[in-house]
Amino acid sequence: MARDIWKLYGLFFVANVICETPGLYMDLYTYYGHQPLNFFRLPLWWPAVNAAMPILAGTLIYLLRPAMTGWRVLGVIPLIPAADGAANAAAAWPTWNALNTRLPAAVVWAAGCLTVALASLIIHVIARIAEARNGQPTLRSEPDQYFSRRSRLSTLPAPEIGSPSTKSTLRGAL
Repeated sequence: MARDIWKLYGLFFVANVICETPGLYMDLYTYYGHQPLNFFRLPLWWPAVNAAMPILAGTLIYLLRPAMTGWRVLGVIPLIPAADGAANAAAAWPTWNALNTRLPAAVVWAAGCLTVALASLIIHVIARIAEARNGQPTLRSEPDQYFSRRSRLSTLPAPEIGSPSTKSTLRGAL
């Protein structure tokens, strides 16, 4: 599952490069400023962020699908641009802050690399969520591996909220 999400990310990255490059070479538009990771008119930090946007939107729709019944399904309409904005804000902020400043080129390029890393982190988290939702093993270790003795609170039955014994059960455990 995780491998499929990474393949999808790579496919979206390549599709973004293929779709944007002709317009850039026909001078239909350009990226202004000293863009990091710009080897052939297309700053490669943009496809990294752009490829994460639909995957994040799809993940949010998938996770919220049980709550989107009836008229609530219309929530997908604002959810997609919100997810696109969230992916951009979460990943691209280092480059946005470094562009058009008087910072050395090395700092701007480091910001571009950090942007690519943050976009990749978004995909990594989504892949882990997908594995967890589908019952596949993740890389996370269980807490018991680190703690040989369980706490007394973890062995108590969970009290019902509002029951008269809630306070006495918790007081006795502490």
